[in-house]
Amino acid sequence: MIPAVGGTVFSGKCDDESKVVQHTVRRGILDIFLSMPLDVIFEIFGFLHPRDLIALTHTNKMFRRTVYSRGSVWRRSRLVHHIPDCYPGISEARWAFILFGGNHCHRCGTGNVHKVDFGLCRRVCAECNRKNVIDASEFEKAFPQVGKLVLSLVPQTSTGPSPCFDPVSLKQPFPAPFTKSSKDCFWKADVQLVAAEWRVHQKNIQLCKGSAEEEYILYLGKRMRDVELITQHAEVCIEWAVDRVNERKRELNKIRNKRCEAIRVGLVALGFEHRDIDSVMQLPIAQLPTPLTPTAWAQVQSQLVPLVKVRRNSRIILEGMRIREIRTSIFRESYAAYLFLLLPLDFWMPAHLPTVDDLLELDPFKSIIESDWSVVVDSSSFTAAIEDLQLPQLVAEWKNSTNNQI
Repeated sequence: MIPAVGGTVFSGKCDDESKVVQHTVRRGILDIFLSMPLDVIFEIFGFLHPRDLIALTHTNKMFRRTVYSRGSVWRRSRLVHHIPDCYPGISEARWAFILFGGNHCHRCGTGNVHKVDFGLCRRVCAECNRKNVIDASEFEKAFPQVGKLVLSLVPQTSTGPSPCFDPVSLKQPFPAPFTKSSKDCFWKADVQLVAAEWRVHQKNIQLCKGSAEEEYILYLGKRMRDVELITQHAEVCIEWAVDRVNERKRELNKIRNKRCEAIRVGLVALGFEHRDIDSVMQLPIAQLPTPLTPTAWAQVQSQLVPLVKVRRNSRIILEGMRIREIRTSIFRESYAAYLFLLLPLDFWMPAHLPTVDDLLELDPFKSIIESDWSVVVDSSSFTAAIEDLQLPQLVAEWKNSTNNQI
């Protein structure tokens, strides 16, 4: 039996025993990864975004070891994408998880938590933040037998409760990043841990153990240096996060501008003018930061074309009214100038004349006023029409028509 391309062939019998039924099992596209050399895999992984690498580590243990191994793909990706160094005291895997491991609260698992507090190196929801973060004014009540010196040994944050940078989704609209509160806040579990260590040192000093005081001084120096490093690292991370938000905004603006330009080109191809198209380019469907695919264009066209038509018709009506007013004004001036030159003047007293509005209902004046808006109409257009008419006869006819109506 000849095997089919892409998998193993199994044979069986159908109702007609003379025919052989063949079933092909298709191999997975990624099966070839298991037989690739590591250097090739490293090269492929090097093109992935950090959050894609984190997703890859969730597939199996081999990929996880590959991504986080010494001289790992994650380290190279972190350097390529200018991600800050690992947070002091935690592993590369943990640091990657904090940044790109999803938007779940690290305390209770609640989703949709768009906050990475770099001072505390945690992503926490509002409820966990309320329960587990204390400020200096609450310290004495929570830890009555511990000196306030302990607070200088604990990492702190000044980030308020408003949403901060989310390096996973980077969704729009972006919240105001890193809003500062007026108080320094501390993670309660960190305070409890340092307070327990502080009590041990204080007890050893009270018991007059040999080198208790020296160990306490060394402990204080080490903790203070660690807190200083963490504070400096948090500032670097905040600066990086703000740059990432701004970079993402620029990327989305480029996509949005390309979409708007594509929409404009499509509407122009349908026969609309730019001045009519401008009225709809600020609508949400035109400002989406997504490429304009054929499916998206069909949706955009169904929504924007009727609006552009309304805009065009309104513009034409308004322009027509404006042009009609201008032409009427020109006619008034031309008619007044013509009457001024006629003698005798007493014949042309206003009581014996039709109004301008009455004359505009008569040809050829009405035809000139209502002619195509692209036609240039000036005083010469009306002067020629006035001179060609037998105005006395026209006035007489108008008088007879008026008397008959009365």
